[in-house]
Order: sequence, then C-alpha cells, then structure tokens
Amino acid sequence: LKVAMSAICTLVVPAYNAEDFLEATLESVRNQTLHNFLCLIVDDSSTDRTSDIAAQYARRDPRFSIIRHQANSGLSAARNTGLRAVTTRYVAFLDSDDLLMRESLALRVDACEQARHDPLTIGAYCASMTITETRKSIPKLAPRQLPEVSFLSVAGDCPFNANQPMCVTDRLRRLGGFNERFTQAEDYELWTRVLRAGYRFRSVHFIAVTYRRRRGSMVRQRPLNHLTEALALNASAHVALPSWVSFDSDAQPFACAYSAYREASDVASRTLSFFAMSAGR
Repeated sequence: LKVAMSAICTLVVPAYNAEDFLEATLESVRNQTLHNFLCLIVDDSSTDRTSDIAAQYARRDPRFSIIRHQANSGLSAARNTGLRAVTTRYVAFLDSDDLLMRESLALRVDACEQARHDPLTIGAYCASMTITETRKSIPKLAPRQLPEVSFLSVAGDCPFNANQPMCVTDRLRRLGGFNERFTQAEDYELWTRVLRAGYRFRSVHFIAVTYRRRRGSMVRQRPLNHLTEALALNASAHVALPSWVSFDSDAQPFACAYSAYREASDVASRTLSFFAMSAGR
C-alpha cells in the first residue's frame, strides 16, 4: 500500500505469449532511475510461461503486479484493462517485447510535471529506437530534438507509437482509452482522437524507448490492413468533425478540417509580416 501511495506513474505492459522477451522488458523497467513507479502486467490469457515470468517479478518487487484475462481479448483490451486499474497521476504503455532506457520514466515524468497545471497538455513523449528481434541489451539514452505535438503539427499523420508518450491518466481515461474494434493502428487511432480533442504533447529531447522489429508482427503479417486503417485515420483529419462527435476533454476540440486551420494560420502569418513591414517604415 505504501508503494502504491508514493508512486507517480504506472507502466502498463500488455503481454500475450511473451516468454521470449518479457524478462528483458521487465528488467529494463526494474532498472529505471525513477523509483516511485508501478508496473502493471496484463496477461492476456497466455498459454506459455508469460504468467510465471510476471509472477516472479511481482514476488520480488512490490512495484510489479499482474492482472490476468480469463480469455484472450487482444492488445487494445489488455491496455484498457490496465488503464482502468491505474491509480497514479500518469500512465505509460510498454509492449512486452520492447525496452526502456534507464532514464525513460524519469524524463517523461519530469516533462509532465512541468506542464501539470496546463489544461491543454495531456502528456509528454520521447523518441524511439528500432531494435532487432534478437536484441536483449538495453540501449543507452541518446539526444534527439523533437517538436511539440498537436493536431496542427501532425496534419493527420501518426505522431508516435504506443510506447513513446506518458499521459495524464484521468484525461486519457475520460477520452475512452484504446478503441477495441481496431486490431491494427489502434495507437494511431487513439492519438488522432486525443489531438482532435484539443490536447497536445510536450517533447522530451531523447531517444528513451525501443520498438522491436519482429518477423511475426501483425503489421508484417497483414500490411495492407494496416495501410487501410492508417489512410482512413489520416483522411479523418482533413474533414470537419460530424456534429454528433464530442469529447470529454478539458480542451477545445478542432471541429474544422485541418486545411481550415492551416489557411487561417497562413493568413495570420502573412498579415503580421505586412504589419511588421509597415511599422518598420
């Protein structure tokens, strides 16, 4: 109970038949420079040693705990199970085959804390490094300049993968978490919704998480399905929101199409430049 009360963030790790990678993933979590975190492993009804590996960490470190699905429910459902159970101010996600650099949680928590009283900032994100399928060692932190992310800055593109952001738990939960109808591009859909609701992400100027490239990944097995979902999500930013769409958000949603805001921004910029020329004369 004392550990839970002092924790500032929770890392949700959805895991399904992840015995080949889970130990390296959880070890990267255990070695974080930030100590007051929780790690919630959601075992999505695995049939291998995933549950045993998770239980080993839960027994020896009170910051780790497990929730087990009775039936396999999919990645989005596992993440949402974790999100519903989070009691800390901030939440982040880590796939069961990926790794955190040692400073990853500390850097993102610090950026979130700096924006704690900003109602428009929902979180902070870092850069990601792609690693090979066989790598188990944790890469070192490396600098990388990154922009702030908003609806206007991404123009409908996917800003990052699920492992990169840390979010204000309450705000992300109120927006509904991951859409469980999506079997691919589910993180793209969530970030599209978050940004359309009017929120933005601060940047942490480091590569602090990894993404493991695997031959058997869902994207590689069904690339055209992923492409179809991604194109539809990109297109959604370029049309006005339907009148029936609303968000449980502290921010003002972007109801118009992206092009309308882009045009208004260009007009404002040009107007200001001419005013500056006039003032100079």
